[in-house]
Amino acid sequence: MLNKGSYVYALEFFEKDNDEAEQGRTYLAISKSLLDSNELKEAKIAEDYGRSSLYNCIKNDPNNPKANLYLALFLLDKGDKDQAKEAIRRGLNAQGENDIITSKLLNLSENL
Repeated sequence: MLNKGSYVYALEFFEKDNDEAEQGRTYLAISKSLLDSNELKEAKIAEDYGRSSLYNCIKNDPNNPKANLYLALFLLDKGDKDQAKEAIRRGLNAQGENDIITSKLLNLSENL
């Protein structure tokens, strides 16, 4: 997970890099940190941004392995095992240079 002090830097970097999956993951990490600090309203806002970023990324590229991996982890954390499995299935359909991501998805699917 990202260190708390690096959130703003990470968001700026991923925005410049146009990496919506990583932006989503960063917002979800911020949300988790805010929840731990009992800042519920702010945590919900960050979670909404994160979830929105991931869904938008998947809308543009349904088989994006990173976006599907991060979404699956988020959904598992929320207790939505069925939707998490669907995200895993989409991520496993990805082809190309994503061997590490695909391996993570495979490992995750074995543990469901």
